[in-house]
Amino acid sequence: MSKKTLLLALTLLGVFAFAFFAGAQPSGLSLPGNTASAEAASDDFQLANGVESGTPQTDADRLEATKAYVDEAIRRYREDPRGALAYYRSEESIVNDPPGLYLLLLDGDIIEVNPVFSTAEGTSISWRDDPLGNMYGARLAAADENGSVVEYLIPIPSQDYTYRKKTAWAIRADVPDIDNPGSEVSRVFSAGWLDLETEVESSFTETQKAVAEVIEARGRVQAETAVATLNYYRSPESIDGEFYVWLAYPTGRIAADATMPELEGENIAEAYPPEVAQEILGVREFETRWISHEWPNPVTGQEELKHTYVSRFFGFYIISGYYGETPPVVGPRAAAQAYVETAIAAYAEDPEAAKAYYQSEESVDRELDLYLIIIEGTTITLNGGFPGGVGADVTGRLGRDAINKEYGKEFVSADENGKWVDYLIPDPFSDYTLYRKHTWVIRVGDRIFAAGSWDKDEDVESTLRPHQRAVSTAFKVGARILAAGGAAGLPTVLPYLSSPAAINGEYYAFLIHPNGTILADPVRRDLIGTNVRDLRASDDPELGMKIAALEEGGELWISHMWLNPATRQEGVKHTYVSKFQGLTYGSGYYGDTPPPGMPMPPVPCTEIIGGDSPTGGEWASDCVSENLTEDGDHYARYFTFTLTEETDVTITLKSDEDTYLFLLDEDGEKVAENDDISDNDTNSRIVATLDAGDYTIEATTFKKETTGSFTLTVEAEVPPPPVKKYKTISSGAKHACAIATDGSIDCRGDDSFGQVSERPASGSFTHITSGDDHSCALRDDGEWICWGSIE
Repeated sequence: MSKKTLLLALTLLGVFAFAFFAGAQPSGLSLPGNTASAEAASDDFQLANGVESGTPQTDADRLEATKAYVDEAIRRYREDPRGALAYYRSEESIVNDPPGLYLLLLDGDIIEVNPVFSTAEGTSISWRDDPLGNMYGARLAAADENGSVVEYLIPIPSQDYTYRKKTAWAIRADVPDIDNPGSEVSRVFSAGWLDLETEVESSFTETQKAVAEVIEARGRVQAETAVATLNYYRSPESIDGEFYVWLAYPTGRIAADATMPELEGENIAEAYPPEVAQEILGVREFETRWISHEWPNPVTGQEELKHTYVSRFFGFYIISGYYGETPPVVGPRAAAQAYVETAIAAYAEDPEAAKAYYQSEESVDRELDLYLIIIEGTTITLNGGFPGGVGADVTGRLGRDAINKEYGKEFVSADENGKWVDYLIPDPFSDYTLYRKHTWVIRVGDRIFAAGSWDKDEDVESTLRPHQRAVSTAFKVGARILAAGGAAGLPTVLPYLSSPAAINGEYYAFLIHPNGTILADPVRRDLIGTNVRDLRASDDPELGMKIAALEEGGELWISHMWLNPATRQEGVKHTYVSKFQGLTYGSGYYGDTPPPGMPMPPVPCTEIIGGDSPTGGEWASDCVSENLTEDGDHYARYFTFTLTEETDVTITLKSDEDTYLFLLDEDGEKVAENDDISDNDTNSRIVATLDAGDYTIEATTFKKETTGSFTLTVEAEVPPPPVKKYKTISSGAKHACAIATDGSIDCRGDDSFGQVSERPASGSFTHITSGDDHSCALRDDGEWICWGSIE
């Protein structure tokens, strides 16, 4: 065979392959399963060519007709599954009232029935999107038993591939399992209609228009012969200013380019710069990619920055793009813009219906975490994600994030051109993790419309400083309440806020009712139900009054001593308090560094300690010894601890200075003292067996008026308890309690609600009974007591 003959044969083989993949196969051939994965736009091409508009209908009428069509399909399937499959795969099942109505049946995300494009059956629908970034395929597949409306755009061949809106109704139903008689399977039944009149393309951005050009080309591949498709994209007719489409075979050989016909037959690797060619050829099947590079503009004839959109479809490269300095808005950002544009159009058509829809759960895009916000003036009038925020001033406390960015003021400054606003906010769809949110905000008349997506690839929380993390902890509580609808949703949120799950190391939040009642505190559950005005810190008896004095919209930082849940010891806590919609939110962090702009309070002379961990300190003139007084002032620090039973204790005080150690009982009487551990060691140590009770350690210096640092260690060894025997036992869901022969109570198991740790520590008991998360016992004097999760 000559080279010329071989070249002709390969060319004919390429055309045949293109026709085969495009759906223009010879009679008797069928497409392989993987080649039928065309997007839903192609599902409507053949149908749309014969659609007539018919009698005008309202959208409400069309939706009801569509629902009735789908309900009938479900009924047929339940009565005769095989017969229903045969019918809905036939042209007989396709109706044009409303225009373009036929059944799409999904098994998971796999198309099981599609009478318009039957070769799509057996392929996935989840990857399909439209020029606005709507992932409508995944949304159809995710429909539940309540049903949902899914809107998207498709090009219509009968209207010269003009884009029109399709509205689909999708609902999940349990139907008979054909392969397993007597069993049921879950399927999504869907149908939709076409709006053949409303113009949508004028609102496309440059990015969306480039994507639309590619989707149109995919449609032409499906609806026309290969020759017709290639000839169209080789002709000047296919060029729209700077917008055009070029195609390449799976091998990378360029098949059509109307702006540079001389490139036809060359390989992408030869025609484009190496780095650009590598990017293009790296796109995989059903994958898309944006690539920015210099390329001749057909309008100006000059090389300019081009943003190229590459799509791989049935193995072939279908490519378009636009020129300019502005990079494409793609992915979640593009979807957010599309979501807002759809909402604006809905409001223009029927404001009341749109408001009801976008305030409902049905409107929330769970896949992309999108919901609508509307602002009038500075007041939030609609919030689909945090309904409790409706009525709030977006420029107030609600409009500032954990790092104090006033994003609300940026919202209200948006004009008709729109803007992107970035800020930090808890994501209710990701267990209220704090992420950076990118929100598209645009003004239409007197209203501001906004929607955005969270950047979940960025780990924001690990970058926060301690005071910012404390603020964000309080914010998360507010977010949970706002997502639940505000104060009305409190009963659904409070159990979590007071559970151990709400504690993250030393970070946790508390919540206070407008009347001052403490509603939630996962660390100090004993405070729940008390009034904040009665709250006292060991170094600040006015702590609760300071918090109670906070006014609506106000914020406050207070530094004071408080129990640290991570160490189980008292330490300096910097507490952040904010009041919003009557509720007071608080959180804080521990350590020596106060929030910016807040002076560090003096270190207290006395500190509560516990456990065997070493405790550090500094001697200074603000605290003096009460036991070394003969030679003048000796600087000291005091530490208190509690023993619940007889314990062997070793107390060691170490410093570069000469130390002295005192141990006092709860009455202030000396129990023991020590100067030096040995002649060569000026550190101090006390070893003693102590009864249960409260004790105070005085760590001081042997020399007067001496400053410096020190380390104090308390080691406690509890003698093994005597072996107990028990006379009765009762078990709950995850815990059990028993009464010993001496009348005491012992509990073991889950302690989420204090059902183990809060058992009676004294008294003699005769009977006990346990519920799921609590227990009750009868004392031998006739009194009874309960503990754990019980009101």
